[in-house]
Amino acid sequence: MNKTIKLLSFLCIFLLQINAVTAQTQKDATINAWLELGSLKFVPTKKESGVGVDVALKYQINRLLANLQYHDYIDRELAHGSFELFTNSNHYHAGNLMIGITNKKCRYGHVSVSSGLGIFWGRFYENTVEKFKTIGWPIEAAASLNVFPVMGLNLKLFTNINSKHSLIGFGMDLQLGKLRKFKLIREGL
Repeated sequence: MNKTIKLLSFLCIFLLQINAVTAQTQKDATINAWLELGSLKFVPTKKESGVGVDVALKYQINRLLANLQYHDYIDRELAHGSFELFTNSNHYHAGNLMIGITNKKCRYGHVSVSSGLGIFWGRFYENTVEKFKTIGWPIEAAASLNVFPVMGLNLKLFTNINSKHSLIGFGMDLQLGKLRKFKLIREGL
């Protein structure tokens, strides 16, 4: 857990440095950064459909979008004739680094398409437990509504193409951070 916190801290400092450099070189640059937290529903190609959660850190400079994601998926199964939402049988994780394009003017929302590379790992159970780790090719199309300058809702379609457990899904996220240009009102002293 400490390594994850250190990595996220490093990435935030790195993004702030990029922000400072681009702000000096481009006077009218659109620069936004936000965190997304949400839930996912997916349909895999080999196993049961399932649900999951995701966390994403997104950074926009004009039309360029950098996207760092973590997804956690759990299969839904019909076991013993009843519905079990969370089981220990099939559990997957994805860490994705993607680059995409988005609209520059984002007063009401963002529309984006992203792709990149990721690591996909986990386990599934049939007769024995099979653990796996593979490289994935994540693709995401997203549209968001900026409810406030620092809060919004995001809907996305995504896929992760890999050699073990390719899937396609739908997600809904809460966005927190700087989603659009806003001015702070300061009173003079």
